[in-house]
Amino acid sequence: MTFTKPTTKEEMLSVLKEIFYYYRVKKIDFEKETLEPLVLTRLDFSPLSDEKLLEKAGDLVACEQQSEIIKLKQSLGQEIDDCKEKMNQLTKAYNLAVEQITKKYTKSVYDVKQEAIRRGVGLTSVVSAQLAELESDKNQALSEAEQSYESDYGFYESKVTKLTERYENLNEEYAEIFDSQKRQKYLELKDEQDKLEREVFKYNNSLDEKEQRSVNSIAQSNATLQLKYIEINSGSLSKDQLIEMGYYTDIIDCVCAYYDTMDALTAWRTITNDGKVAVYLEEYYTQICFMYQSRAEAV
Repeated sequence: MTFTKPTTKEEMLSVLKEIFYYYRVKKIDFEKETLEPLVLTRLDFSPLSDEKLLEKAGDLVACEQQSEIIKLKQSLGQEIDDCKEKMNQLTKAYNLAVEQITKKYTKSVYDVKQEAIRRGVGLTSVVSAQLAELESDKNQALSEAEQSYESDYGFYESKVTKLTERYENLNEEYAEIFDSQKRQKYLELKDEQDKLEREVFKYNNSLDEKEQRSVNSIAQSNATLQLKYIEINSGSLSKDQLIEMGYYTDIIDCVCAYYDTMDALTAWRTITNDGKVAVYLEEYYTQICFMYQSRAEAV
């Protein structure tokens, strides 16, 4: 604190009282420790809505599901191609069988007729009967070949129809399965999000606790300092404390400020008879008187 420099004795005594009150009566006010409380950055977490989570789950499983559909279509496509190839081979085999049966019949008819000519019997009832039997055998063979062909061809044709129908309706066939997979992925995402939300909440709560401990620590520190202040100032200040605080420096400055307004001899004669000043200066009084005496003698 800065005190007024007196120019009159009345001002000097007033300032001396002020200094005395400031240091020895009022004393220095306790100042709290000014520490900034701990402020920590929180984690922000915005959970997705159930609708968004379900949409995300769909996106995550879509690729795998699409890949599965593609693989199934490739497999079904290969089965369809295999069946069509077998149908093609059956047709070729049937046509070849018909051709062979027809050739065999034609040759047999030729052989019968040639034998009849060789024997010179002509178209007798016996020859006609042989020819009729050959035609009957031919028709029987053709009928059996046709039935076998139609049965085998129909089997693969039916299989192609079923496979093609399945191929075209794979998405509908697996819709329920894929929807179940999507729902399962949604539940996994929901669990992960809930877990993360709990962890963020727990972390932010821990920051609240740390900040509160910081505030409590500052309050405790100030309380401890205040208790020490009260303990120190509960009694009279020692001379060493007054010296350290600047009490005697301010007293000497005030006295000298006034007496320095006089010439050295007057100042010496006046201060040596000033009992009030002696009370404030205490043991420094003699030193200050000697100082002004020295100045007076030096003139």
